[in-house]
Amino acid sequence: MAKRRFTEEEARERKNARQREYAKRTGYKANNDYNKRTYTQISIRVKKEVAEQYKAKCDELGITYGAILQEAIENFLVNNK
Repeated sequence: MAKRRFTEEEARERKNARQREYAKRTGYKANNDYNKRTYTQISIRVKKEVAEQYKAKCDELGITYGAILQEAIENFLVNNK
């Protein structure tokens, strides 16, 4: 078995440092701040089987998981003015 170059703690710290550097380069913090100011997260709980079927169908259709829910909310608001 090959000897590890870094301890688990060192490897974790190196990974965290790479993630912090990536976040700086990509503007992740700015994007995250914008999303926090502009959007509100709504979450729901469904049975695992339903979630698996939903995700599979979204993947099959090539749409995001939130697209259907967002459209449903917008339709609901339009139909209930």
